[in-house]
Amino acid sequence: MGAALIVIGLLLLLKNIFRFDFDVTLFVLGGLFLAAYFGIQKNGSRNIGYLIPGSILLFLGFNDLVMSMRLLPRSLENMAPLVFIGLAFLVIYLVSAALGPKTAHWALLVGAVLLVMAALTFIAENHWISREALALYGLPAALILIGLVILVKAVSGVGRKS
Repeated sequence: MGAALIVIGLLLLLKNIFRFDFDVTLFVLGGLFLAAYFGIQKNGSRNIGYLIPGSILLFLGFNDLVMSMRLLPRSLENMAPLVFIGLAFLVIYLVSAALGPKTAHWALLVGAVLLVMAALTFIAENHWISREALALYGLPAALILIGLVILVKAVSGVGRKS
């Protein structure tokens, strides 16, 4: 922990001296958590507690880098954080499914919700549909759809352990 604080302090100092345009510390912190996830194994299994913050911080670093380099058109800037965090959760799901105990199926849902929110933000920001219409009709439609999926799963027994 002490070494991590020293590295973070040095990066902040270098950032202030050399005026980096983006926050390098997000990459470093994310990298440290991911290194802990891939390096530390207890009883042959990995601790997802390192994967979650590592992925999120790393993708927030990518968001900061993309925004500071102005790689996105203005119309996409508001949705970029949602996209990057959504992608972080998808990576959590994929890495956990490939390497760890397959218990991170929740991350797929979180990532999908964030990416759908990003798409709705994009639609509203470009005035393809008004925010009011999304709130008045989109939210109830989404709730009905989610309710139907839950009911169908409950009735059909999908996902039940036997």
